[in-house]
Amino acid sequence: MSNFWRDLPKPFFVLAPMEAVTDVVFRHVIRQAGRPDVYFTEFTNATGWFRAGDKAIGGRLVKTDDESLIIAQLWGSDPEAMAALSKHCADLGYDGIDINMGCPDQSAIKGGGGADMIRHPERAGAIIAAAKESGLPVSVKTRLGYTYVDEWRDWLAFLLQQDIAALTIHLRTKKEMSKV
Repeated sequence: MSNFWRDLPKPFFVLAPMEAVTDVVFRHVIRQAGRPDVYFTEFTNATGWFRAGDKAIGGRLVKTDDESLIIAQLWGSDPEAMAALSKHCADLGYDGIDINMGCPDQSAIKGGGGADMIRHPERAGAIIAAAKESGLPVSVKTRLGYTYVDEWRDWLAFLLQQDIAALTIHLRTKKEMSKV
């Protein structure tokens, strides 16, 4: 598996994943205004897609052939669903998979995804391994910890042991939400 992250210019410009914002239309507007080196989709629930297919996720994974480097941001707690959706993203022409292990939203936490992964590293490892079945570079977006900042040492060390392609860290905890 090649890792395009290593070949990016330094510094590089990324359009971050933003829920209900970074759809295909927004990405095209941003491309005309600033041309990022890497684009992310809004996040997509792997379990929802696995159960109901594309109709469950609406246009979240719609992309055009002229979009590159584009990363599908996925979340979920079921390795089988993550593997299936990651492979589907590879078939759609995505350049990478980013797993959201930092979303503080209660619906993601309740489903065992997002920042809940911080409390369950074994599950997080299984999700990362499942996404890697796609053959695409896999990155992770997360937070310093679930409740306390000092959780970062064990959590980030664990993630780095998973041989991920890139790591994005919100410098706050799940408990802090966006109050920083």
